[in-house]
Amino acid sequence: MKQKIQWEVKVSINAPVEQVWDVTQDLSLIPVYHPEVEKIEFLSDQTNRAEGVEYKCIIPEGKPRSGSCVEKVVENDKYKKTTTLAVEDTWGLSEMLKNYTTDLIFEKIDDTTTTLHFQGYYEPIGFKNKILNILILRRVMKKRGKVVLIGIKDLIEKKLD
Repeated sequence: MKQKIQWEVKVSINAPVEQVWDVTQDLSLIPVYHPEVEKIEFLSDQTNRAEGVEYKCIIPEGKPRSGSCVEKVVENDKYKKTTTLAVEDTWGLSEMLKNYTTDLIFEKIDDTTTTLHFQGYYEPIGFKNKILNILILRRVMKKRGKVVLIGIKDLIEKKLD
């Protein structure tokens, strides 16, 4: 059963759904559109998303949240949705938030426009983290999600120019 949605952002991209899908499926492009990620380690020896594929995002020293996180693709429905589970991290988020899952949902508007939805699901662990989530975490996660979507949009629309 899906957990309660904690945050959601969306962006309209001037590109066909197939192109948006292709960019988001290529794990090697994450550092291009995610401003904090410096590189990706391919833990499953695959460079594209597929169910069961795990990868590690490396955030370099000097960034506010340097460290790493391991993510696993748990669902990948072509041109519709990709679901990723945060498996572990160096920041302690996995100790604060249970089953942190994100969905990228692809909505074809027409042949040249796609709306990309980014949604986060998790359950705060303990009373303190529930309060922290209400006061801070949801907004921080939503803001970071929006930055990632804008990065994807910019990458795709610049490729079209």
